[in-house]
Amino acid sequence: MARFNRLPAGLGAVITVVLAAVTISPVAAAVPPGSAVGISDIATVAMAHGALGVYLDDSGAPVVVVPSAQMVSLTAADMAPPGVSVRIQTTDFSAAAKQGIHDDLLAMSSKATSSYGFYFDLKTAKEVIQTKGSGDEFADVAAKYPGHVEIQAGATGGLTYATYDRMHDSPAFYGGGLVSGTSPWGGGAICTNGFEAHSGSTIYMATAGHCFALGSSVNSGYPWYMGYVSGRDYPTWDIEWIYGGSYAPAIYNGLAGDNGSHINVYGRKYAWVGQTGYCATGQASGRVCDWNVTSTSATFISLDHGINVTDNLYAYSGTKEIQGNSGGPVYYPYNGGALITGTIVGFFDKGLGNTNYSTKAAESLAHWGLEVVCASTCVIQP
Repeated sequence: MARFNRLPAGLGAVITVVLAAVTISPVAAAVPPGSAVGISDIATVAMAHGALGVYLDDSGAPVVVVPSAQMVSLTAADMAPPGVSVRIQTTDFSAAAKQGIHDDLLAMSSKATSSYGFYFDLKTAKEVIQTKGSGDEFADVAAKYPGHVEIQAGATGGLTYATYDRMHDSPAFYGGGLVSGTSPWGGGAICTNGFEAHSGSTIYMATAGHCFALGSSVNSGYPWYMGYVSGRDYPTWDIEWIYGGSYAPAIYNGLAGDNGSHINVYGRKYAWVGQTGYCATGQASGRVCDWNVTSTSATFISLDHGINVTDNLYAYSGTKEIQGNSGGPVYYPYNGGALITGTIVGFFDKGLGNTNYSTKAAESLAHWGLEVVCASTCVIQP
């Protein structure tokens, strides 16, 4: 069985934040809208000075969220690299309080009666809890943080594995195609390939960690033998690695009913709140490209098979996921191809809106000592 070199277990620990009494300072100048390098640099500096998060406003300018107590001894210039101006959004919430609500919601997993997810919405300054249940069990948390919790009860959704298919792939396997195998909880499951990764000359294919049992064989829709699950650490990481087959640095990206269109993978990308136009592709639905980043510190708790908590996820608004897409690639269009951002976990849908959850490609890869395989020289966009 193939083995991986893991990074420390603390990699990518989630900090969920809650804001109050929002104040936004004027902005003198901003980095170019959507500038990936600028956003990454700002985030590095701002977080080192105690910021709670960074997002892009509607004009594409960066906004740094900072506890008001921190700003007593700091200025806006302290929160960004030299020569870069940012807007400062202050909150009266302390670092201890922001960690407290995150810990309280994690602790609810032992009491909850339905699967739920939560994330902090930097723009609206509320912790959003989405649950398939009535939401009554979160009343104590809402009371503890008055005005900072939004409960979206009665949502549909959950993990997105299924018992039906759409695509039928053959070697070398692309991401976005059908993969079937034995569920960790018995019986069969159908999910979606994610993307090709490697450690030296050894290659793997990603899918969702909740899909298949460690060591089990998986197949495509023909069926072709795709390999076996050689790396799995669910629910901490909702991604697992298939080994033993032939894979390609490409993903299917056709619309529903188009089983052949595909694009090359040219690297990977981080996501930032306020960025738009991300895409997701799965064997059950095809491609959608209207996903907008809602949070970079989301949590998904599934009670379908015991208590399974997956932290440190991306959350997106946009066309909701459907069963069968678990493990499918989430990506950003780039030069006619794709920069991989993560893999599909699940969704919750309530009222007129919904939230889709995905892993973070960069941190998932680092945990396993892997890197994405690219069709040409890899682009890493922070």
